[in-house]
Amino acid sequence: MMEVTAGDPPVGSTPPVAAETSGARFDRTIQSVGRGTAVMVVATIVLVVAQFLTRVIVTRNVSADQWGEFNLGLALANLLALVAAFGIPTATARSLAFEETYEARVALIRKALWVSLPIAAASSILVYLFAAQLASPFQGGNLTPVFQLFALSISLTMLSNVIVGIFQGLERAEPNAIFVQILNPVLFLVFTGGFILAGWGFHGVIWGYVLSWVVAFAALAVYTFRRLPLLLRRLSGKAFTGDASARVGFMALTVTLFGVATLSYLTSYADTLLLGVFRPTDIVGNYSSAMNLTRLLLVGTGTVTFIYLPVSSRLRRERDFEGLKQTYVTVTRWMALLTLPLTFLFVFDPAYSLAFTFGANQVNGAAALQLLVVSNTISILLGPSTATLGGLGEVRTVLRYTAYSTVANFVLCFALIPTYGMIGAAIAWSVARLLFPGLALIRIYRVHGINPFAAHFVRPLLLSTAILVPIYYFLPVHPSILLVFGLVALPFVVFAGAILVTYSVDRGDVFFAKAAERRFAFVRPIRRLLESRLAVEGQAPVVGGPSG
Repeated sequence: MMEVTAGDPPVGSTPPVAAETSGARFDRTIQSVGRGTAVMVVATIVLVVAQFLTRVIVTRNVSADQWGEFNLGLALANLLALVAAFGIPTATARSLAFEETYEARVALIRKALWVSLPIAAASSILVYLFAAQLASPFQGGNLTPVFQLFALSISLTMLSNVIVGIFQGLERAEPNAIFVQILNPVLFLVFTGGFILAGWGFHGVIWGYVLSWVVAFAALAVYTFRRLPLLLRRLSGKAFTGDASARVGFMALTVTLFGVATLSYLTSYADTLLLGVFRPTDIVGNYSSAMNLTRLLLVGTGTVTFIYLPVSSRLRRERDFEGLKQTYVTVTRWMALLTLPLTFLFVFDPAYSLAFTFGANQVNGAAALQLLVVSNTISILLGPSTATLGGLGEVRTVLRYTAYSTVANFVLCFALIPTYGMIGAAIAWSVARLLFPGLALIRIYRVHGINPFAAHFVRPLLLSTAILVPIYYFLPVHPSILLVFGLVALPFVVFAGAILVTYSVDRGDVFFAKAAERRFAFVRPIRRLLESRLAVEGQAPVVGGPSG
């Protein structure tokens, strides 16, 4: 094995390279974000379909109590996997953006893996041994064996996140897309369906989940062993250049981001876990069904924000604040495009959405679904503010804002859930979901003038909303399956058309049209149409701000 040298390369040890033009930097950034987004959009489609089919199978073959028990076990396992990861995945992803040489990157990756392995093993063992104690606060008598089975997946989930974080830091989304968003849910679908057909029942569902992680992690490990060294050599080869003032030590970054990750997950799942403390598991199941549909919107936006953290770190290193402003608007537009198709259907016909997906016994979560989706969509339209703030190096500020969000969530959960049940849980989650990105957006706007409210985003968004709200308000009570697919596609078509009508085409849109034209000649008229509708205000935000 090749000998590597640990430690950071000296800043400024080599002469600065020729500066890129603003347009070239923007194209390089859009290419990186776009490649990751394109890969993960495909993965997202597979993930959504696989999760949909799996949940349909599960909810129709287990009782309402067992469905609630499964979601409690899943929430706890994912929380503990995140705690065990100790912030290492995100810390690795950001730190790699400040390392250029092969040796420095290898040293950082080795450090991350050697720290993670013993923690992962210990976490699964401890959860298995203390499953009864973990189950005791929740209503329901069968949670101990559920937690014991889920314990086996904790270490695999944690290690997978660390490996994915390594590739994320190299601005590569393919491993996350292939193994976490495609292979894992497809295996879960196959194993669960097979075990239910074999008569294993509820335990077959849990074993299907655990085995899907075993196989997916094994495949990811093989892929990493074969591909990572080649990727590192191809991407590395020059000493660090740029502004090192935003560099944060790996261990300090790990500890800080551990707090961020843990608090973020508590914010995401505290409502579900506390609902299980105050309400029976069948109520948890109804709420979890509403939350699962809401999280479909997060999967779509995660395809963009996943790759934006290392990209924003690189732009900060290069002090390309103008590029940050431009790409922030572009990325927010793409997030909106991925979110709107499902938002309108879930908000205006929540009962049908739940019944169509999970069965008629889950429609009690309709009101909660409306609250969750509206707040989640608003937070998405604020843009990737939290990833940007982390990329800018303000990790302590991220931790502070995460703490505010978590405290608000817990206070509202304890205040509202005992009286209002699912609605109280939905309100608590919604407030926390808006508070974190809202505070982050205020911060990056005040310091760097970054915000998503450019005219070429606001104009088509308002026009699309004005067109779509009346259409969905007068929806049939029970639309046909064919009509449902049309209603999902309609917001995408309307938003894309509104971009053209309002002359709001973004430079990123034209960039991808040009890239597609090199492979497919028939794209040329589309590219010309986009260029003719390019936003004329030079991407200027509606709300101005200070420069970086």
